[in-house]
Amino acid sequence: MKKRIVCLFTAAVALLSIQGTAVLAQCPNDAAFTIQDAVKDSLCVKRLILKLRKMEQLPATVGMLRNVEMIDLQKNKFVALPDELCTLTKATYLNASYNNLKRLPQSLGNLGNLHTLQLDKNHLVELPPSIEQLGLLKILDVSYNDLASLNEGIGELKKVSVFNASHNHLLFLPDNMGGMSAMEFLDLSHNQLTALPAGIAGMQQIKELNVQNNKLSSLPPTIGELKTLKFLGLGNNALVALPKSIGTLSSLEMLILSDNQLKTLPPSIKKLKNLKTLIAINNQFSEKTKARIRRWLPQTNITF
Repeated sequence: MKKRIVCLFTAAVALLSIQGTAVLAQCPNDAAFTIQDAVKDSLCVKRLILKLRKMEQLPATVGMLRNVEMIDLQKNKFVALPDELCTLTKATYLNASYNNLKRLPQSLGNLGNLHTLQLDKNHLVELPPSIEQLGLLKILDVSYNDLASLNEGIGELKKVSVFNASHNHLLFLPDNMGGMSAMEFLDLSHNQLTALPAGIAGMQQIKELNVQNNKLSSLPPTIGELKTLKFLGLGNNALVALPKSIGTLSSLEMLILSDNQLKTLPPSIKKLKNLKTLIAINNQFSEKTKARIRRWLPQTNITF
């Protein structure tokens, strides 16, 4: 009797598997371009593309798309996104840029398989605390919003390699931001930052750091620990001096210092043997200082 039950159970599982395969085989397309079509073929849809649909609201029925992996909502008129969107746990890509978003669902962190999250060009004033749960995230774009600060939890995003938070109203950065240890390209330009956290030294894979158009008056000495850094943009700040540790940026190829209040550079800058370009327009260097800097960096193309 037990053997018969086991056989029946095995047969049932096999039948369900065959039926599931049959459903997938019947899918004419894995992409949907309207929410109505998507709901009709909810098991089939892997790509939801609602770009440029002039939509003002995303219906809760979006939660029916359990197999969706790619969600493109850009260039609509969304002010908010429904909580049901955050039940789509197979999603790896979410683009909601060019909308009117003022807030995000608090359950955003449930989208634990996201690799790419694009939220640029909205009106966001904060990110939900649950964002720290997006442990697989690699690309995060929140540029052109109204953010005045970033959550402490941002430092938990250990796999993010590209982070764009430019064109916001950031006044400071969380101390643990250096926890984003996979960071390679970080853009914090066009904000209101007056300082960088010492913990930024934790970004040991970073190649490009852009903090131009802020209000920085100094840099943390720990910036010299960024040995992989190739591009450092410091233009249009309020810098009066650079730390001696700048000379330990052994991979640096391009340094932008334009529109600051610098009168000299530390002698350690002569150690930057890989520096190809130095742009230092609109500072307070004397002609004598300019000549000295040129002697220190004979291999570098310098513009004063």
